[in-house]
Amino acid sequence: MTMTREEILANLNSIAKPSTSWIEDARYRVENQDWLILSQKVALNILRTLRSQGKKQTDLAEALKVSPQQVNKWVKGKENFTLETIGKINAALGTDMLAFKIDTPATVHIVQQFDRTEEWAHRATRSYSNENKKSYKSKIINFSDYSFPTNLAQ
Repeated sequence: MTMTREEILANLNSIAKPSTSWIEDARYRVENQDWLILSQKVALNILRTLRSQGKKQTDLAEALKVSPQQVNKWVKGKENFTLETIGKINAALGTDMLAFKIDTPATVHIVQQFDRTEEWAHRATRSYSNENKKSYKSKIINFSDYSFPTNLAQ
């Protein structure tokens, strides 16, 4: 049985997902970029502190008398924290959530991963001609050419 063009379109429209609000989400992220970046940094600090202290999100939730879902919402990096909330988190974890450092284990991990990528690229290009090696390697960024700020809180 052959379907007409209209029948095919009707069938596709019936199973297609409704349009999403991705454009509104993108606008929201652009308009709120400044505080969203700070929220992500606070979320990372919470996660790093919990990990370094051997605690779980549920431990923080119990200490602050909030639901585990609320803590999970915080660590997603989309929460517009109040100073009161940040103060309570600081007291519960014994640290300053607004102190941001560049020399964190995550940064070191990124650099190590990059070094491995550069090594892999070198190995992968051994079988190519010297001309191909040069063009391929020229696309690899060397972190040692860049200086990173030591204090991002400024």
